[in-house]
Amino acid sequence: MWFDAGRMNDEEPAVKATYGLFSPSTGILDSHSFMQSLLHLAQNNGVKFAPYTQIQAVGRCPSGFTLDSLIDDGKSEQGYVFHADYFINSAGLDAVSLAKKVEGLDPVHIPSLYMCKGDYYSYLARNPFNHLIYPLPESNTQGLGIHSTVDMVGRLRFGPDSEYVNRRSVAVNTEKTEKFVQGIMNYFPKISPKDLQPAYAGIRPKLTAEGEPPSDFKIQLSDEHGIPGLVQLFGIDSPGLTASLAIGEEIVTGIS
Repeated sequence: MWFDAGRMNDEEPAVKATYGLFSPSTGILDSHSFMQSLLHLAQNNGVKFAPYTQIQAVGRCPSGFTLDSLIDDGKSEQGYVFHADYFINSAGLDAVSLAKKVEGLDPVHIPSLYMCKGDYYSYLARNPFNHLIYPLPESNTQGLGIHSTVDMVGRLRFGPDSEYVNRRSVAVNTEKTEKFVQGIMNYFPKISPKDLQPAYAGIRPKLTAEGEPPSDFKIQLSDEHGIPGLVQLFGIDSPGLTASLAIGEEIVTGIS
């Protein structure tokens, strides 16, 4: 639904915008409850959940795959071999390193992966918005820009930004307040630095390097790499959670 400046001012008086695109179905999701629900459904259908487990090697056998694993709960370590008809590599930031452990997989089918960190800042004042606000993304950037969202209890936060990193650390950079203010001010001119507080950060797996055009998710099936029963998911960053059920359907179709 297209909003002109007048309608934008009626709907979101705190937002500076000439036009707006309204999406009535856009909202937020309790990601933890969602994942717990999926786990519960999976276990009810016979899935074995093995936490604290590292895959050491993925072998191939006539019936599928053998997974040489190490179970380490912090108290003891135990080796274990799993047998599987299908192997779905959905390891996120570790998908590339896991792919390198698959017996017989040609390295040409293993892409480069780049880590892109995103920080979030909480907004301490009263929420001035009536909806989630997404600014127009800048060209040739990774991500959607510093937008506004709310958590499950209605607290407002801004983010994420995009910063390519070489090491895994989800410590929030507390020196980005001015960068966030400048980004937010483009659509919320009344933002004040004193109302922002570092909240949390995450790291997204990207398939393109800094400065390169963004890439789409990569769902790699056997018709590409030649190994029956193997599915690999690379570069599944945001909105991977939103698309997770559709990705699952795509996988089922691909291995059926």
